Amino acid sequence: MNIKKNHLFILVLATLFVFYFHALNISGFFQDGYLYAALGKNFPWDSWLVPSQSLTEFREFPHHPPLFFILEGIFFKVVGSDFWQARLFGLLWVFSTICILFHYIKSRFNLKLAYFSTLLLLIIPSLMKKSRFPNMDQALLFSYTLTLFIYFEAWTKKSSKLWTLSGAAWGLTLLLKGVSGVLLLPLIFAHQIFEHRSLRFLLKKDIWLAFFTGCIVFSLWPGLLYLNGHIDVFKDYLEFQLFSTAIGGRGTVEVNYFLYFTHLLKQSPHLSLLFIWSLFLFKKGEVREYRKFYIFNLICFVSYILPLSLMKFKFSHYLIPIYPSFAIIAAYPLMIKLKDKMDIFKKGHVLVLIIAFIPLYPLGVTNKVRRDKEIFEMTKEFKLLKSVPSEWLVVDESYSYWALSGLSSYVYSANPHRLPTKAAIEFIKKRSMDSLVFTRDIVKPELKLVLDQDFTLLKDVKNKYLKVWVNKELMK
Repeated sequence: MNIKKNHLFILVLATLFVFYFHALNISGFFQDGYLYAALGKNFPWDSWLVPSQSLTEFREFPHHPPLFFILEGIFFKVVGSDFWQARLFGLLWVFSTICILFHYIKSRFNLKLAYFSTLLLLIIPSLMKKSRFPNMDQALLFSYTLTLFIYFEAWTKKSSKLWTLSGAAWGLTLLLKGVSGVLLLPLIFAHQIFEHRSLRFLLKKDIWLAFFTGCIVFSLWPGLLYLNGHIDVFKDYLEFQLFSTAIGGRGTVEVNYFLYFTHLLKQSPHLSLLFIWSLFLFKKGEVREYRKFYIFNLICFVSYILPLSLMKFKFSHYLIPIYPSFAIIAAYPLMIKLKDKMDIFKKGHVLVLIIAFIPLYPLGVTNKVRRDKEIFEMTKEFKLLKSVPSEWLVVDESYSYWALSGLSSYVYSANPHRLPTKAAIEFIKKRSMDSLVFTRDIVKPELKLVLDQDFTLLKDVKNKYLKVWVNKELMK
């Protein structure tokens, strides 16, 4: 690589490294991070169409298509499945996205626009936060960017091959996160209406070629499920994602139509201000270069966020797929106004990276376990055991079940159980040697009586309200 020629891309890569890789090997994930990592690590290759977390929780996981977990499982088999490998798998999607974003805009439009767009994308706080564990939104960020850029090329070049390719990319998006990929349709529909000022584009074969190509690619999943006698998994998927979440809002009654807009203003004020400034420049007629690309991304952003805002059930990470368009629009004022001040801006960029690097790497201010700290402290005592129990029992909600559920399945390939006292006693009597029991500090007398017979406390659990018990015979 010619360093001088590619110095802006190197700056972008340095930004990715400094702000995204500093906590690569820290133990602990957000609850979904444990779940998604466990689904990849414990993927049942003998029935590869249906991911599985463990024998007791999500033995068949129907909430998402399997492609993401298949790729994650293959990655884990090749490079390992510790925390740093799991985080690396997620970050590879972000890395791939900025490579596509930078090089496409550079080759098709302008180097400065490519630089500012990728830089702004990487400094969106919620993207940094959600990139700390492997999740499908990182993959969706990549597939949305790929699909939209191929579509834009297909539209501008009037290429049937590119239309077909864009449909295939859309199909892969559907296979990565199902219903979330459907939201690409209003983006393309709105752009076509804007360009044609009518619905006549629906009479053209290319758009239908792309649509049916995507449907065929996605149909591979339910089709193979049907052939393997697992079509019930697809029905459960539709029930959860389409009817329960998208339509039913998972029980949410009220709709906050402005939640996503306020989120962007509060969490990404720097980009939001640049975005508003960009709209002002556009209205004044100062956005003259690459105007069609600007309009395309503006339509994509608006057409994505409006239907999303109408949904009852909202999560901030639902915005991640449209962040590239958000960043591109916000980058235009910088491209226009900093034409003669690029050297100063680049020097400032390097200075910020140096200042950020020192606390994040040599000082390691983020290299501390903060999530489920007491559990990781407890696992240090496993060195005192002959073997780690395979059944983890959370009794009477003594600890966050969903955190412990994913953690136990991902790190130890264990089976989590959420049990009341009576059921826990019955389980322990049957499988005493296999049980690791989590209780509150004050144990109910009937359970205490059973535990005192064969169990002992693990030492140094850094939570005065939590006790962890293991069979005495497992102690070395």
